[in-house]
Amino acid sequence: MLDELSRELQDAGRDAKVDHIGRILDRQLGSAVSDWRVANSLLITLGKSKRALQLVNLLACLQQRSLELDVHIASIAITACRHNCEWGAALDILRKLMGDRLEMNTITYNAAVGACAKGGHWATALRLLVEMASARVELDTITYNAAVSACEKGGQWDQALRLLVEMASAHV
Repeated sequence: MLDELSRELQDAGRDAKVDHIGRILDRQLGSAVSDWRVANSLLITLGKSKRALQLVNLLACLQQRSLELDVHIASIAITACRHNCEWGAALDILRKLMGDRLEMNTITYNAAVGACAKGGHWATALRLLVEMASARVELDTITYNAAVSACEKGGQWDQALRLLVEMASAHV
């Protein structure tokens, strides 16, 4: 069932809108779409097929169907965007879920910082670190490594060194 649904979503095109995705979900799954395991499978499938916009629209569609999104689902979606170098979509998801008052954790932020690193967007990665600190979300080795990588890709060696010093002083 999910394979057929995945094919239909892929056939819908990269820019399929929320209402079009909703019709596909209703036709293929009915009420099963409110099951978080189904949502996870769909998000992973869309992530692997490099369809970040569909992934963002699927999240919106799932929310319209009252599926309670949590940090686990958010992390899957953001990670899928990171793997496809869709740092903008990853940040859109993060901002949307933060706007819904979903409390982000280290894993979710790490996925977003990693997406920025993959895209070489060092300034945005550093802003996310500041957000994490102000939200009292723990910065770990993965967080710092991703931010250092973003700075390296952006040629910001002084920032990368600053992060390494900060990491050492924080005993991470």
